[in-house]
Order: sequence, then C-alpha cells, then structure tokens
Amino acid sequence: MTAEKKGRAASPSCLLCGGDTQLAYIARDLNRQITEARFYYLRCSVCGLLFLRDVPADLSLYYPESYYPMRASIDDLRIASQIEQYKLDFVRRTHDSGRLLEIGPGAGGFALLASEAGFAVGVLEMPGPSAAWIGEHLDVSVHLADDPLSALTSLGTFDVITLWHSWEHLRDPWGVLDCAAAALSEEGILIIASPNPTSLQIRILGSRWTHLDAPRHLVLSPPAALVLAAARRGLRLDHLDMADRSARGWNRFGWEQSLGNFSDTPAVSLWLRRVGTCIARVLRKVETRAGRASTYTLILRRQAQ
Repeated sequence: MTAEKKGRAASPSCLLCGGDTQLAYIARDLNRQITEARFYYLRCSVCGLLFLRDVPADLSLYYPESYYPMRASIDDLRIASQIEQYKLDFVRRTHDSGRLLEIGPGAGGFALLASEAGFAVGVLEMPGPSAAWIGEHLDVSVHLADDPLSALTSLGTFDVITLWHSWEHLRDPWGVLDCAAAALSEEGILIIASPNPTSLQIRILGSRWTHLDAPRHLVLSPPAALVLAAARRGLRLDHLDMADRSARGWNRFGWEQSLGNFSDTPAVSLWLRRVGTCIARVLRKVETRAGRASTYTLILRRQAQ
C-alpha cells in the first residue's frame, strides 16, 4: 500500500468523542525540516478535534537539542522572560501565591517569573538539556518523566497547573487532563494555551500552517471541545482569551512563518515573511473578534465539591 493510499484508508474514531474522522491534511516538517516524511492529520466530524494519525514511536528525533534557546545565565533568562509576563498575568487573575506546576517549562522563563513572584514552583519535563539547566540554575523543583501521567499522580496537589503550548505535544492529553484535574486543590486552576484548529489561518494555509508543526503537534483541540472535556472532569471555564498579547503575537508569527515556509530561498522567504506581517496587520481585528485567532488560552477552575 502506498503512503497516499494509507492516508486515505479507513480512519480511526476520534480520540475524544469517538466520532467519525476523515483525512484533513497531509503535512511535512516545514518548521524544522528534520525529515521529508509525510504526516496525516485527521479531523473529527463531530467535535472538530484535529490529531496526528500514526504518531512516530520515537518523537525525540524531532526535538533537537537546539529546540529550546537556552540562556547563558540567570540574568539573560530574566531579561528574555519579560515577554512571558502575560503568563503570570493570567495566573494572577485568580491566584497570587500557592503551589504551581508547569508541565513543559521550555527554557524556564515562566518558571523563573513565577518563582520570583512568590509561587512554590515545580516543573515537569522530560530528561534533557532544558530540565538539567533549570535544575542547576533556578530555585524550583524539577520532576523528570518521559510520561507525565505517572508523575502527576505522585506529586500531590497544586493551586495552579499550567501547560503553555505543551498540551498539543502530549501523547495522551486526555489522560493528563484526568490527572491534572485530580491534582488541583479546591478552587485550583488549570491553564492551557494551545493552537486553534478552527482558526482563520488553518482554513487559508492548510497543511502549510506553521502551528500545525508536524509531527510535533499531535492533538489540536477546538476550545469548545476542550471546555466540554474539562467539564466532564469537574473543571469549569473561568476565562477564554483569543485577543491577549500572546494571541496577537502568535497570529503575526503564524502568518510570517507560514508564508516564509513557501520558499527555501532565503531572500524570497524573507520577502514572504514581510508580506505575512502586512497580512497580520490587516486581519488583526478579524482574527480576534471572530474567535478565529491562531491560538487560545483557557483558564479552567476546579469546582468545589
């Protein structure tokens, strides 16, 4: 069977609701260009979930050591982390202190901000350069695990759990949602920021949309589907944002990076990125007002028993 026929074969049921799915996109690794392989994304006809079929057995191949831009020192990280202040602002909508767990801390910018703001911070990360650097330089608890499910069940309760654009990288996001909901203290919050598979950009750009990021992004959840899944686990929607500073930044990045990926010639790619900047400015209000932004942020609160 050819790869094309395999992609058109009978599709599995939706990972979330069990509904029928169909092939939505055939994508390549345009962002990192680690492989020329094709990756097949399916969309559920019921809830709109977009997910990668045939997830590679070893995803570490697609995360080079340069994936996170590690800083030379704490001072460098402190300066760079200022662009992540919006994350702390989201947390402070409901909490000014308490135990905070970040799943997928990246280079550690938010962990540093939250720690210096008075939170007792823990991070959950796979073994690697990022976790090692954070453990050596930051005053936070580092929990190493290839599988976040097993780790979440043994870390106790938290007032805040965050997944800043790590949700879409999880092999079993619904299992993580189960464990995160159980690990929240009463009135604790879960924050999830993720690409929006109902965005204007994906409708126009399709498989070339940079936030599809094949094959690293495994599951892209429409916000409504994620809110419903959370409600079934005792979490209610506290806040949904598609127009904050981060969303506007990701909108611009989406147009610039996606158009730049249309050419391998540096000069042409740079020109296309500039075109993307112009498009982002023109569509700024359309994307945010119509709920079609390229990303969203949810704050989900554990309901009192």
